Amino acid sequence: MKIAYIFIPFAYNGPCVTESGPKVMQFEINKRYGNKDMYMYELKWDETPKDYISRVYENILCLIQKYDKLIIFGGNHLSLLPVYWIAENMQFNSVTFDAHRDYIKSKGLITHASFLRYVKGHKTSRYIVGFRDQIRDDDNYDFFDSEISAEVLKESKLELEIKKSIHFLDIDVDFFDENVFPYTYCKKPNGFTMDEFKKITKQLDLENLKIISISEYIQIFDYNKIGVEFILEILANLLTK
Repeated sequence: MKIAYIFIPFAYNGPCVTESGPKVMQFEINKRYGNKDMYMYELKWDETPKDYISRVYENILCLIQKYDKLIIFGGNHLSLLPVYWIAENMQFNSVTFDAHRDYIKSKGLITHASFLRYVKGHKTSRYIVGFRDQIRDDDNYDFFDSEISAEVLKESKLELEIKKSIHFLDIDVDFFDENVFPYTYCKKPNGFTMDEFKKITKQLDLENLKIISISEYIQIFDYNKIGVEFILEILANLLTK
């Protein structure tokens, strides 16, 4: 299986420390495994954020034709906007694991908490799993076809009713409980353990999985690299399915 590792250290209108996550993961993957196809996309000094996002989009669109799978490490969640654009344009069904539903109103200012409002069209099936935030909008923005809260998921003993084949799996690490994975900025209680994550993903049809993305990891909180090991375990679990 031909895999590309992509790193997007971008944290526009969000905690800038999330830029550290993709850079550390590139270093660790190269040190441990070497000889991987790796692509780092950093913001150029004379490039606007909008132009940067467009450049990342065009590059990943080319890579997705060349590789069986893309493993993408983002800064804050906004860094994955071009990946969501590609998923929509290629009609990829997606599951987002996140403590927050990132489509709040932001008065025209795009942030890591509002970026899903900038994904146009709805030709795919989209699911969010494990959120713990409250409704923050006075309108009902329907980005996701199904919103499965942490409370509902735990009441059902982690049983999912997602039958469609999933092509894009997006993991914001604050999906996990703050005591399990504290190496992120927007920690929330009542999240999930690694074993619970494995039980949940085991129920998904990932035979046609094309993209795995992980974002919001902050290296400066992770002195002993426990978070790095945790993230590598996430990938090992998904890549052996």
